[in-house]
Amino acid sequence: MKYTAYNNTKVDQQIDDHMKLIARELKIILGKDLYSIILTGGFGRGEGSILINPDNTVRIINDYDFEIVYRPKFGELLSKIIIKTKYTKALSILEERLAREIGVKQLDFTLRSLSDYPSVKKPKLSDYDTKYGHIVLCSENDPTTLMPNFNNEDIPSFEGSWLLRNRGIGLLLAYFYLDRNKTPDCQATDNFYIEINKALLAMGDALFIINKCYHHSYQRRLDTVDELASTSFERITELITLYKIAAEHKLRPKNDTFNAFETRELWHLVANLYIDLFIYYESIRQKTKFVGVEHYVNNIPGKVSLNSKEKLRILYEFLLGNIKKSDIPLMGIIRDKAINLGFTISLLACLHDDKKHRKLFKNMPGNLGITSQEVSKKYLLLSHPSGELARFLNSKDTQGK
Repeated sequence: MKYTAYNNTKVDQQIDDHMKLIARELKIILGKDLYSIILTGGFGRGEGSILINPDNTVRIINDYDFEIVYRPKFGELLSKIIIKTKYTKALSILEERLAREIGVKQLDFTLRSLSDYPSVKKPKLSDYDTKYGHIVLCSENDPTTLMPNFNNEDIPSFEGSWLLRNRGIGLLLAYFYLDRNKTPDCQATDNFYIEINKALLAMGDALFIINKCYHHSYQRRLDTVDELASTSFERITELITLYKIAAEHKLRPKNDTFNAFETRELWHLVANLYIDLFIYYESIRQKTKFVGVEHYVNNIPGKVSLNSKEKLRILYEFLLGNIKKSDIPLMGIIRDKAINLGFTISLLACLHDDKKHRKLFKNMPGNLGITSQEVSKKYLLLSHPSGELARFLNSKDTQGK
């Protein structure tokens, strides 16, 4: 099985051993409820990020991502409740244990119903990537064959917005990694560069999406990124240059890729470019010329609007004790996607230039009334309450930041 851009059988064998271990552990936990295991993400596309050490051992740079497929036995909704209640905690524990044993940053297990695959009409970006770039680890049947065939024109433009939101969260996290950059080889420094690289890729990928020329392969996007030069984004030349660096680093990582940049300067450079690209993208998607972050935020509805399902999810988390009463306003922002977009870019703008953007919080629902650093940390923890992100932000070194 080919997991990376390197044609190296020893590398693939080491990763294959990881896959066999993970599949074995998942079979033990889920038993007969398990239908299939699908490796997604970069490794599922055969483009996983690794470093080959001098002794020819492999260091995994990014996460291992999986869809854990189950067959619904009691109707879609009831089966989902039963399966998630039964396995979510056990899978979370397994993610952390195997990540330590294997030596990877993080494992991501996503439970998915078999009946979900044929029901996809307009693909999310993750659906498109999974359909055309995955490896089936368990089961003779491939659930993705139940999906209809997609073209890149089928990817909704909002998927580019949400990709920018997700990688914007990564940039917020990278901000907190900065103060841990005390030695070149510390884990926080590695993670900082991972988030920077993901943000650079997301900017180019968003333009591929809005121009209807996205491809699931990083190599293919690297080969065709110059075609984006015809877009009207004022900083497109700068973005293409950085995208090429990021895509090459994604495919064939090197320890010295970003050595020419001082870390804090690099964060502010990428954050500034990211904000400009986000505003440009949203202007095209919404067919409205936004002039800066504040103008964009002012055009978002000022009140959180949630459907009954989202309200029940927040109530459910509160009753389980996963969130406090004081967290509910922020959870509302997280669940309202339109406001979430504006909130994420506002936090990023405030961390980048607090003096210029300090009025932004007054325009956002909730009026949380604390610093952008405190809000960012709370927002990150509520968005990702477990995994590597939560471990880092809850550690002593970040307390009080």
